[in-house]
Amino acid sequence: MRVSTRTRYGGVLRAAVSFGLLGLVAFFFRERLPAVAACLRGISLPLFLASLGVFGGVIACNALRLTLFLHFHSINLPFVRVLYFNMIALFVNLFLPSTLAGDAAKAYYIHQCSGGRREVFGLVILDRFFGLTSLVALSCTALIFSGPGNLPVNIRLTIYIMIAMTALAVLFLVHPGIAGLVDRFLSSLPPNRLTGLPRTIYSPMQLSRYNSRIVLKALCLSLGAQFFYILNYYLISKSLGIELPLTFFIFFVPINIVLGLVPSINGLGLREVAYLFYATEYIGSEEALALSLLSTFTLLLAGCLGGVVYFISGTGKPGTNIGRCR
Repeated sequence: MRVSTRTRYGGVLRAAVSFGLLGLVAFFFRERLPAVAACLRGISLPLFLASLGVFGGVIACNALRLTLFLHFHSINLPFVRVLYFNMIALFVNLFLPSTLAGDAAKAYYIHQCSGGRREVFGLVILDRFFGLTSLVALSCTALIFSGPGNLPVNIRLTIYIMIAMTALAVLFLVHPGIAGLVDRFLSSLPPNRLTGLPRTIYSPMQLSRYNSRIVLKALCLSLGAQFFYILNYYLISKSLGIELPLTFFIFFVPINIVLGLVPSINGLGLREVAYLFYATEYIGSEEALALSLLSTFTLLLAGCLGGVVYFISGTGKPGTNIGRCR
């Protein structure tokens, strides 16, 4: 398959971001790298394996949530197939800029399986929105109960910014007046296949179109996924013998996921910088770097598992019938 110029440039960009940041971290902390290696050698394998099992819960909850939205729109793909597409998305994230590439690949395959239903793209965006919103909601709740004054300034300010951005996104998707304005604008465009696509995508993203039962189920699945995600990071830290409060991960996981949207190799480099910026408020830089590297390894391992699923199934090979979705 011929690689487009845009894809090549995207690959160069993500590699430059990830390896450039890793190079800077390695240069400035070169004297502490032996201590980082020593920390990694002391890993507790049972706890690390437990963290991998917990990460499977994240993938399962996310697949159930997307299946819920698909079934509401009479796109009756089985849960196992949606779970399979989520695994492929993890694999794609290893090679294309940002985690949005995995979402795009997932939407493409579901689009093929649904007989070309274009609203699938909007549903995948809505699914991502629920995941990020529930994380920020958890952070906001923990912020209230723990007291803002008990948190470092950098973490506190970052959470405030994320809450503000999430509130704007919620307003855009929930407020019927704004949704009506967007619909009227899209309807005013000249009718053709290209201008009809944004309206087809935006329509299923409007939460007002869903009954409260669907929204409640999606929220519960989102909270379940985020619980597993936070527990996954917590177990990774415990496997290295690092003592970080659970509240730290409630704040850090949303930040980490947002960083994954930036062009990079699945957050490589960005995650290390983020750990050094935030976690060193509680632990040493050697421990922060070891934790970031092991967290990145977990995501790379999940992506590789997705790759095994991808190649065993033969998805994407010439002549493969992607439409075999049952």
